[in-house]
Amino acid sequence: MTSPLDHSDELLKTKLGWPSLAAMGFTTMMGSGWLLASHYAAQIAGPLAVVSWLIAGFATIMVGLVYSHLAVAWPLAGGNVRWPRLTSGQFVGAIVGWAAFIQISVATPGEATAILQYASQWLHGVFDHGRLTPFGIGVAIAMMAVCVALNFLGVVTLARLNNVLVIFKILVPVVIIVMFIASGFDSANLEVGGGPAPNGLGAALTAVTSAGLLFSFAGVMTPAVMSGEARNPRRDVPLGTMLAVGAVLVSYVGLQIAYIVGLPSDLLAETGWSGVDLNSPFAQIAMFLNLHWLSTLVLIDSAAAPGGTLFTSTGWKSRVTYGLGQERMLPKPIGLVHAASGIPRRALLLNFAISTIFLLVFQSWHQLASIAGYFLAIVYAGASIAAGTIDMHPGRPHTRPWLRHARILGALCFTFSALLIYWAGWQKSRDGVIILAALLVTYLLISQRGRLRLAWTEMREGLWFASMIVGVAVVGCFGSYGGRELVTEPFGSLLVAVIALVAYGCGVRTAKQRIRSAHAAEVMA
Repeated sequence: MTSPLDHSDELLKTKLGWPSLAAMGFTTMMGSGWLLASHYAAQIAGPLAVVSWLIAGFATIMVGLVYSHLAVAWPLAGGNVRWPRLTSGQFVGAIVGWAAFIQISVATPGEATAILQYASQWLHGVFDHGRLTPFGIGVAIAMMAVCVALNFLGVVTLARLNNVLVIFKILVPVVIIVMFIASGFDSANLEVGGGPAPNGLGAALTAVTSAGLLFSFAGVMTPAVMSGEARNPRRDVPLGTMLAVGAVLVSYVGLQIAYIVGLPSDLLAETGWSGVDLNSPFAQIAMFLNLHWLSTLVLIDSAAAPGGTLFTSTGWKSRVTYGLGQERMLPKPIGLVHAASGIPRRALLLNFAISTIFLLVFQSWHQLASIAGYFLAIVYAGASIAAGTIDMHPGRPHTRPWLRHARILGALCFTFSALLIYWAGWQKSRDGVIILAALLVTYLLISQRGRLRLAWTEMREGLWFASMIVGVAVVGCFGSYGGRELVTEPFGSLLVAVIALVAYGCGVRTAKQRIRSAHAAEVMA
């Protein structure tokens, strides 16, 4: 069982250190989420949204450790869609790969939509009634095209431009937190809108995915996805990842507190948390507090923050699509690297085309972020099982494990990922299962023609993963998150946790058998 590295992998430039990886991770996470997620989280959970951020942050720290372990064991560009396939086989790899592809395809237009939603305060005609106008769609497509063109220049140019944006993206949120708390602190907000938990404790769990909180942390995998271009993956990827996650979590919690205490209490008294409807939340609250200079600064940063994320994520998401091409889940030419620039340019162009389609279908940041959060949880589950088994793979280039107890961490992260899928709600689980099933049928028809017997063998190896996703959806149908409410909390979440742990055990056992049998066959050959 040999390494999957081929000539295209060797063309990638290994020039990134931990400062650049940390900056790229921070910029990718600190994008449109800080502008809008606090607003939508408060709509769903009220002041309890702070707890939602802590839950999302805890999940992200676990995921960051998982991806760091994978990146150190086997540095691969687009590794988040390649590691699950290496450990658990083609079927699990296909599910994770398609989930990742959907997630990145909706996240990119999400950043562009956030920029225009904020810009609607001064650029009229781009955003109206909660969605982009035809003119706004055209502007968003042009913005995405510019980011693709800039990424054509190469990975070093990408990192240098991003490092400049980080400084600006740190300062503005800090100023907002300090000024809102100093100028607008109103403890009455904890009671006026219906108390600390106006929609119940379950709303804090739903907000993690439905309000875009998980989507806001999606960039946690950026250093790992770029590990094939890191100078020293063992040092640079974990350090860059943890520094970025820590800084972003503190920023998001602070911004949520600032939003809660800064919102005028008379506005809350009229509408309650769920009725607050602001297109440019932090800029408008600054106006309410007579901080006109801050409102202007926020509007400027509303272009720089998601713009920087759009630019950076355009680069690392092309590595995900590149990985899908390398694993034959997309046509092989998509997995080629341009020799002179070291950039997978065809993957960049495909991402641009698919993102444009999703932009035309969904023209709201809230919708796009919510969809991305569901599929992101599936990607995290796939990475968790890979982290628990990759040290057994004989083909990995680095044999010394980074984490001693990666299997335990993998089990915790896998279980938490299943819970995030459940908390996203029955409707998203139902739609997600249908979308994944349709994509997998398409994959089998296109890529597995004439190999149905082999395809069925691969599917049997990965049924444990599909069973987990379907099982969570069934519990969701009867659960308390948009379902029939026949299974109340905490019993619904406990049942999902049991399903996840059983599936994880089956996944580890299957991965062991697969790796050992494949290695034995290779030795015999």
